[in-house]
Amino acid sequence: MVPHSLYIKNFLSYGSQGIQVQFDPYHLICLSGKNGHGKSALLDAMTWAVWGQARKTLTSVKPDQGLLHLGQSHMMVIFEFSCKGQQFRIKREYMHHHAKPYAQLEFALMESTGTVTPLTDKTIKATQAVINNTIKLDYESFINTAFLRQGNSNEFSKKSAKERKEILASILGLNSYEKARKYIFDKIRTMQLEQAKIQTVQNRLVQECSTKEPLQEHHQKALDTITSLEQQLSALHEKKQLSEATKNKIVVLAEQLRMKQETLNALQKQYAELLAHTKTAAVTWRKKNYALGHSHSIEQVLEEKNKLVALLDIHQKNSFEQIRMEKQIMALESQKQNMEKRIAEKIMQEYQAWSEQKHTLEKERHELAFSIEQIEHQKKQLVDEYIKLKEHIAIFDATEDPIIELDKMGLQFVQLIERKKLFFSKLTTHGNELTKENYELELKMSATGDAENPSCPLCEQNLSLARKKFLRVKFQKTYHRIQHQLNRIKKIIPLLKQWLIAQHETLLKIEHQKADYAQKKIEYALLKEKAHEYETKIQQYTRHIQEIEQKQRTIQEKIKTVEQDERKDVTRIANLLGQNSEFLELNTQIEAIQETIVKSAHRQLEYESTKQKLDQINLTLQEHASIEKTQAVQAQLAQTVANQVRTLKQYKKQMQTYKSLDKEKITIEQNIMAINLDIETHAKNIKQLTLEKEAQIRISSAVGKELETVSQKEKEVTELEIQLKKIEVSIADYQIICQAMSKDGIQALLIEEAIPELEAEANSLLSKLTNNSAHIFIESLKDLKNGGTKETLDIKIADHIGIRPYELFSGGEAFRIDFALRIAISKLLARRAGTSLQTLIIDEGFGSQDEEGLNNIMDALYKIQNDFSKIIIVSHLTSMKDQFPVHFVIEKGPQGSNLTILEMA
Repeated sequence: MVPHSLYIKNFLSYGSQGIQVQFDPYHLICLSGKNGHGKSALLDAMTWAVWGQARKTLTSVKPDQGLLHLGQSHMMVIFEFSCKGQQFRIKREYMHHHAKPYAQLEFALMESTGTVTPLTDKTIKATQAVINNTIKLDYESFINTAFLRQGNSNEFSKKSAKERKEILASILGLNSYEKARKYIFDKIRTMQLEQAKIQTVQNRLVQECSTKEPLQEHHQKALDTITSLEQQLSALHEKKQLSEATKNKIVVLAEQLRMKQETLNALQKQYAELLAHTKTAAVTWRKKNYALGHSHSIEQVLEEKNKLVALLDIHQKNSFEQIRMEKQIMALESQKQNMEKRIAEKIMQEYQAWSEQKHTLEKERHELAFSIEQIEHQKKQLVDEYIKLKEHIAIFDATEDPIIELDKMGLQFVQLIERKKLFFSKLTTHGNELTKENYELELKMSATGDAENPSCPLCEQNLSLARKKFLRVKFQKTYHRIQHQLNRIKKIIPLLKQWLIAQHETLLKIEHQKADYAQKKIEYALLKEKAHEYETKIQQYTRHIQEIEQKQRTIQEKIKTVEQDERKDVTRIANLLGQNSEFLELNTQIEAIQETIVKSAHRQLEYESTKQKLDQINLTLQEHASIEKTQAVQAQLAQTVANQVRTLKQYKKQMQTYKSLDKEKITIEQNIMAINLDIETHAKNIKQLTLEKEAQIRISSAVGKELETVSQKEKEVTELEIQLKKIEVSIADYQIICQAMSKDGIQALLIEEAIPELEAEANSLLSKLTNNSAHIFIESLKDLKNGGTKETLDIKIADHIGIRPYELFSGGEAFRIDFALRIAISKLLARRAGTSLQTLIIDEGFGSQDEEGLNNIMDALYKIQNDFSKIIIVSHLTSMKDQFPVHFVIEKGPQGSNLTILEMA
């Protein structure tokens, strides 16, 4: 970042008239002026424009309101600078009006053609992010590297090792690695969440797929039942067909019997007619013979005829009345039959309704039975799992908690290991001391054994041979004693080290046991929670089964009620007829008319007798008229009667052959009734089995669909397993990348690579500032007491006295160290890719230097000036100002600070 121009208005000591500062023509600049006139304010204006940060009180979060010129409510800074070969402009404003603050930030790219391309985002925060991303440097890194603020030259040195490392990482542009690591870490978390979700779904699907075997058994059971029912239906159909065939044969026999019966009836009719005709002929023959032998006087016959005619008229009137009453009875009987038919039809409709209701209830009962079977099966599975859970819980309950004992053992092991470690450390230190002493003794022994050199190796005085021999023997005894002690230490140390390793493994085992038991306790809590869920589900299943059984009992009672109503059908017709007043009235009328007919039946007999007598008299009169003719045909009539008698005998003989027809008819009727009963039974059983088969088919279809669903879920489980494996591989890869991107990975390597360069640059400058009397060491690793190492960034300084902490150096020495470090960091920052810092700013701090120190600093500045595009120094020391070619003199007037540029010879 190279400054080109700066416009300041109402910022700290700068007033409302505004001043414009041009940096372009100058390379090495000294800002001079009295204290409080605005030298540092000019630099603060740059940092406020770029980052919105400058000097502030300890209690304020942002410095904006405190930077306002006294009595003003609006301030503005416009800063133009170049970065990465491009020129940019930042305009930042702040206004405080009616106790309401207002801020504005504009960022733009200035093209070489003169056009301005706005880069301002929607918000100040977003625009600030664009600025930071463009210059690749934040405020903290800037004030710790390229900007030595007044009174804060040790800004970098006084930081902690962690903070120094973060600043160096920012300088090296390692934030991108940290962003990448966070992005990858978020990616890992997202994938782990997805993995957990998939695992949950997979576990649920596996749990649901566990019902496959019971479903297959249930499905096979349903198929076996269907096969059995089909076999039973086939057998019943065969029996029914056999019964129907037998019935057809019996029907044929019945038809043959009917034809024989018709033949018999015809014979009987012919026999009866012939018998009547024969009787009539015999009677006629006898009457004629009687008439021939007992002929009455015609007068008596006529008189008797007249009496009979008068009596016959009376009887005919009675006969007409009887015919009328018989017709009336027939009409009444017809009404009675119609009434019985209507009641029977009503009963039949009710019977059909009851049958349908019974069929519906039976179907519902079968479905409820199937539901009970399914729920019982699910309940049985749940109970089995619940029993297993209770067994696991019982095992946990019976196990004692080993955590306290393990903690006690672990504490004892830790204490013992710490004591052994202390002993090991002391033993190692003692061994190192003995080794060093042994080495010195070898030198002494070598010196005392040199015959050509008579001087003492310690005091350099001449020794006699006896004295040298005495010393050599003494040194050898000490040497052997030390060797003996070293041999013992060498034997003890490996054993002690091996013991420590073994005890450490034991301690790890104890920790693993504690962790395992803690995990088991979590599993125990989960098991108890799951057992409680199972208990609740078992209770729900039990209640559901009881509700279904109660519903089934209710349906069974309804079926019994319907069956009882069916059995009452026959008696109901009689009861309904007996309760019908119209039907009773018809019966009363029919009975009264029948009594009248019975009474008139006697008169009918008298009518018939009178009619016969009249017919007899008419015959007598006719016979009397034709008695002569009758005598001629009597002989012929007698012959006819004889012939008819012979024919009657033949008819009677033929009728004897049909004597067993009644028995055969009864047998056939009984067989037909039995076969009809069998056929009806078979049809009923076929209907029942068909219903059961349909129910089993529905069950098989439902279970088949469930099996298809389970198969689909198994495929989903396999697919999820593949997804999980892919996610596991991706997570492992991302974790490796995340580890590589971490501060202990690539970032640490890059910092480790940059440290020698930083150290060499700082020492090169520090040697010039201190006449080669001081040296800086930067350590990136620190040894730990337990034998490991830790990432750090410690600064150690060595001079002719030795290595000392930074705090023990004087103010002038500390400033030179800070100056060397900051210049080295700034040069490193200027050279590193991804940054564009090419400016060095030093605000005061030279007052602690003597004349030689100031000369050394100026020499250093002149030597490094080619490494920076611009160097700006703030100082009020005359000896410093005189050595700069350009002075920016700042003076404070009534309207605010003003700037004057002086170019020195």
